[in-house]
Amino acid sequence: MKAISAVLMLGLALACGGGGGGSSSGGSPPTIVSFGYAPTSALYKQNGGSVPVAGTLTFSDPDGDITTLRLTTPDGVFDTPIQGVSGIKSGTLEGGFQVGDTQVGHFTFQVALLDSMGHVSNSYSCPFDVIADDSAASWSQHPVPAALSAETFRGVAWSGSTFVAVGTHGAIVRSADGSTWTQCASPTGAGLFRAVWAGTQFVAVGDQGTILTSPDGAAWTQRRSTGVAGDILYGVAWSGARLVAVGVTQPGAWITPVALYSADGTSWAAAATPANVLTFPDSKLFDVASSGPNFQAVGDGTCQQI
Repeated sequence: MKAISAVLMLGLALACGGGGGGSSSGGSPPTIVSFGYAPTSALYKQNGGSVPVAGTLTFSDPDGDITTLRLTTPDGVFDTPIQGVSGIKSGTLEGGFQVGDTQVGHFTFQVALLDSMGHVSNSYSCPFDVIADDSAASWSQHPVPAALSAETFRGVAWSGSTFVAVGTHGAIVRSADGSTWTQCASPTGAGLFRAVWAGTQFVAVGDQGTILTSPDGAAWTQRRSTGVAGDILYGVAWSGARLVAVGVTQPGAWITPVALYSADGTSWAAAATPANVLTFPDSKLFDVASSGPNFQAVGDGTCQQI
């Protein structure tokens, strides 16, 4: 779809600045003195819609024989007859048209006048932007591939060009726009909880201590798996230089918080956690974030810096 998808003149009102006289021999083209319009932008609406744009055009025409307003858009050329301007040599026209807002982008339309002799005036070039709504006030639902419709997606990450979402039973999907999602082959059946973009690769973590990496969100490699159901990695973060994953491990009767770190996403080592992290039995770490120099992990009764 193009942004400027429909044109509808909403009744042209004429304010006369002069009249009388007819076309001179040979005639001359009319002139657009000024043109203003509002709004100059609209928020994107995925499910269809349009926004009315109102314009005011001031003109002069020595021959007094303007007949038509021409609007040239990405959709084509729209000519609209102007009523009641015969013999008018200067004045102001007011009207409007509809601009579709179903495609994000920068668009341009041109406004010109035509007279009875076919002369075309100078053209005003007018930009219009359809911009993404980043207010987070309005949400749309998008389906995943039918084969994954029963899965629960728990984590999502953005690389700058690609979204990746991960979920139960190793489910992985990716999308360039957040609307159309494609299933990706997963090297694991373990549930996945979180994903992060780490500069050059995606990293996903989940059940059985599983860690996966992918350079593009499409091809994934398993980097770590304990194969133990009690080992769960709930969160992962990237500082710009290091990755940290947090969760729980169950080496024996007790569930113990765990933090792992890596410089490349391939080799991982256990980090030392504070001795008093077990504020009560079966404590877990659920998520982690990076401020650059520090990582902050949170969980059951604890908020610890790594």
